[in-house]
Amino acid sequence: MVRFRGLCLAFGLTACASAPAPRAAGWSGLALGEHAVRLEVHDMGRHRALVFWPAAGEGTPATIASFVRAACGERDEKTTALMRRCLPQLSAALGSEGAIDAVAATVTATSLDASLETHRYPLVVLQGSVAGRGFDFVGLAEMLASHGYVVALPAPVDPPSQFAADFALIADLQQGIAQVVRELSADPGIDATRLALGGWSVGGVPTTLYALSNDDTDAIISFDSGAIYNYGAALVRSANADLAAYDGGLLLLNAGVTNAVPRDTSAMDAMTRATRREHVAPTMTHAHFSNQLGILRSLTQTEAERAAIRADYSEVAAVALEFLDEQLTP
Repeated sequence: MVRFRGLCLAFGLTACASAPAPRAAGWSGLALGEHAVRLEVHDMGRHRALVFWPAAGEGTPATIASFVRAACGERDEKTTALMRRCLPQLSAALGSEGAIDAVAATVTATSLDASLETHRYPLVVLQGSVAGRGFDFVGLAEMLASHGYVVALPAPVDPPSQFAADFALIADLQQGIAQVVRELSADPGIDATRLALGGWSVGGVPTTLYALSNDDTDAIISFDSGAIYNYGAALVRSANADLAAYDGGLLLLNAGVTNAVPRDTSAMDAMTRATRREHVAPTMTHAHFSNQLGILRSLTQTEAERAAIRADYSEVAAVALEFLDEQLTP
């Protein structure tokens, strides 16, 4: 997918030389960088990806409803009905129709029409939950793109109605990751030699397996990934991948509040050649690593609860950004 980007860098125009000043925090409470952000949708058959680009200038601000329609591939259905059908977990967390409409109307720092500049950016692919349709990471993707990363959120177009963390599901998610990496790597605006993958919950299993089977991955981020729980670690080990062969960066962002699913870090521990870093968020649950189940749900709670969740998530996002800067800076 080839685009025409702004000509500032291509022709060295002095009027374009100065970067805009850093802006206020985005809708998810994350500190934005110097770039404006543009959202594009890549349809890839069985999978769809939301792709956030650093932009050359501001465009018309998008709303959360814009993200939902992009993730669900719908334009005409009423937003409340669309969210209840397409993102039932999010809708259930928000509760009333009024709460859903209020969140859907939230204005973001992302635009659908901002101009793109001529530059080559590192690529970050984030895989969320199966039913999240990429929405688990939209706030984080917006923030990372504003700091100079192209961030892709792949997801199945028709996720299974019943969740089962088996090889068939993992293989399908891994196929979507491979497809979005392949397509975006051909884009002149992306430096395919700088690639990082991140995953939350079950999404951490296919990102880990992709990195183990493809030597193009420079860094892995586990957002309390399923690969550190017993079901995911078993799937990673059963793939017979050479865990010790991975020699890129590895960041483990772990929830400090345990849940009912037993942890098993043996797969990650076996990556003995990785440059490893770990950060524990003491008050965060597994669900808080998702925009869908953490940040947005907090909008229906008290201001104090919302502030605490956003502070924890902001710290996690800052650690992730610092790690990416370390691993992907030439």
